[in-house]
Amino acid sequence: AEISHKIPTNAIAPSTDNALLRSKPSQDAFSADSLPIYLLQSSTDETAVTKWEKLAKQWNMETQYAELFDSASPIPSLPSSSSLDPKVSNFNRVDTMATNFNRTIVMIHTAPKMGSGTLRQACRENMEETCNVHLPPHPKHPINPDPLGYRDMRWLYPLMKQCTDTAHFCVNDMVIANDNMPVFKNVLFVHMFPFRNYNEWAVSAMKQLYDVMLRLAPNKPEKHQKRCKQETEKLERCEPSIREPDLRKYGKAQISKFQDGMVQRIRENNDDEGHIVLLYNHFELSDIMKKLSDLYDIPFLPGVHGCRHCERPVGQCDDAEHMVEMFHDCFDSQLLELP
Repeated sequence: AEISHKIPTNAIAPSTDNALLRSKPSQDAFSADSLPIYLLQSSTDETAVTKWEKLAKQWNMETQYAELFDSASPIPSLPSSSSLDPKVSNFNRVDTMATNFNRTIVMIHTAPKMGSGTLRQACRENMEETCNVHLPPHPKHPINPDPLGYRDMRWLYPLMKQCTDTAHFCVNDMVIANDNMPVFKNVLFVHMFPFRNYNEWAVSAMKQLYDVMLRLAPNKPEKHQKRCKQETEKLERCEPSIREPDLRKYGKAQISKFQDGMVQRIRENNDDEGHIVLLYNHFELSDIMKKLSDLYDIPFLPGVHGCRHCERPVGQCDDAEHMVEMFHDCFDSQLLELP
């Protein structure tokens, strides 16, 4: 049956059944600092792994993906769904927890100006095809509505349970909360986080303020600069934006926020689930998705070859360069301090 945006409670509702939740004493004494972060470089067909603590210290405003990759430890490939090498992952019992995975779920953690529009559309269309989930057009974004569960984990978890033929789910600012996330038996999760050089991302995100208004109100240039002025006033007070140029939406900040819940999740459910955190170069998205498809024997996610904003409109905020400078003055130190 077709799943609409108004999902019947008896069909697929957010679960509050405590029987689905499990909590057992920790048997693996590892911290978020030692959480393994995997890296794939499709241009050289190489794989590497490092610890979050090391990677976070290296990741500054100028860092490029190749630098992070070169400083990580080379390994033959990502762990497969039938074996996770404890020497690679640094988890004491990961070899015993990972021998019987019968499903792989790729969780795509999106970020603005790193292919998020392309991925949201691909995930939405894939969910329609593989699980018959159809959403009506969003009143404010009729061309590209978010996939169901993208911004609300209460809908996402039941979807993941029900849509067993769906291998890819896009999420926005996901934080694992063990008190409301059901246990997934014999499931390997691959959490994909995008990388883009911070300085390049800041410039692109700032331009997006203008681009969005140009699309929404193409014949009202006064509105374009009005939004720019609003963001300038926030930057003068060093207030975070709710739009694209928001440090909290940058890849490093997302992993930093995600890591603690991830570690707790592994500690409590390490006999039931497997989790891999993959940092990928967002410019290599299509190649990375192909490698994951081959490695885990899952369908390729259609639609990731595209690029929704490759040709961006001409123009920017009148004070764009100064806005970028203010952004750096306000938030660069926070980027470096992220744990």
